[in-house]
Amino acid sequence: MRIDGSVEVPDSIVKSPTRGIDERHFRDVLGQLPTGVAIIASRGSDDVMLGMAVGSLASVSLNPPLVSFMAARTSTTFPRILETGRFVASVLSANQDHICRRFAIPGGDKFEGLAWDSAPSGLPLIQGALAWIDCGIEAVLEAGDHLIAIGSVTCLDASRSGSPLVFFRGGYGGFATKSLMAAPQDALTKPLRLAGRARSTLETLAKALDLEAHASVAVQGHYVVAALSDAPSRSYSYSRLGYRAPLAFPVGAGLVAWEAEDDPDLTGWMPADEARSSSAVQQLARVRRRRWSVSLGHSAYDQLERVLGEVARGGGTDEEARELELIAALPSELFDPELEVDGIYNVRLLSSPVFGAEGEVVLALGLRGFDDDLSGREIEAIARQLVIAADRLTEKMGGRVPAIEEQESL
Repeated sequence: MRIDGSVEVPDSIVKSPTRGIDERHFRDVLGQLPTGVAIIASRGSDDVMLGMAVGSLASVSLNPPLVSFMAARTSTTFPRILETGRFVASVLSANQDHICRRFAIPGGDKFEGLAWDSAPSGLPLIQGALAWIDCGIEAVLEAGDHLIAIGSVTCLDASRSGSPLVFFRGGYGGFATKSLMAAPQDALTKPLRLAGRARSTLETLAKALDLEAHASVAVQGHYVVAALSDAPSRSYSYSRLGYRAPLAFPVGAGLVAWEAEDDPDLTGWMPADEARSSSAVQQLARVRRRRWSVSLGHSAYDQLERVLGEVARGGGTDEEARELELIAALPSELFDPELEVDGIYNVRLLSSPVFGAEGEVVLALGLRGFDDDLSGREIEAIARQLVIAADRLTEKMGGRVPAIEEQESL
């Protein structure tokens, strides 16, 4: 067998037998290799725009110019892209992880409310992407549980500014070359500093209510538990310090409810599906009206927390796509529902925002560890104490609570 008439490939390489490899171990090992993230998009014959997120876009050949990407055989979007015969790849920048999450969740109109331009072929390319590559589909190869698409490049361009979105060890982040490392990287240090200032408030709340009190912050499209005070009389199987999850509907509403409509955290949090988007708008309105957020217990929530807890303890590297699937499966009615005063509820989490100088949410105080079900009246009584503590911390930090008219204008 020869490639290009010159390189001979021995049969022993072509026909090498497969060996029993544990799938989890395979993913963990290959997770050490960082990859860029791109959106593969096309437009169907019915004029419907199609898109999928991939971490496998690669250069294949310079002459002729070819690129490739891989799609799972189970993908429902790839066959529709294949039918069009064309695609455009948008290479995402480090601040576009919310776009990746949007395209990673199945269903819904991925392009609804999203800023995009037209490539020379007329296909949609993502505004703000570092680069785009317009291609015709040259070939599709079979490779185990994936298919490899080869694209013949017809046009391409790059912004040559910014850093790329990188997938590494099951999570998304940015990348900086050595020449950029001197720039301040405060994505995490500033929120941690703010959470540290909340420590005395957390200790007071934990002691007064005999509940776990924590401070969570929004960091690059995730919410992270950055400070924690355990309940004095309780014991826990593990500390939730470092617990993190993607900021995606319906979780984390208290951290995004006061954001501007075009803020990446809010746009990344909002679901693409129209029905769920309507539920999200109502949820945000209730959070702003109350100034506290409540999450109720459910078996689907338990499953999500087991996965996230394992990651927080360093016991696994579950991909963010799996986390997003679990979040998308959560019933929206568990988050910030209207409460009946005499209704009985299994409360998982109560939280209230702490505001900065511009009326923006800088962190959220949270309470958990509720052993008994609570009535709506009891929940509101505890929530009022939490809001009072959050407002005092806002004042201590030199922040201000947004006026009612500011909240209603969002």
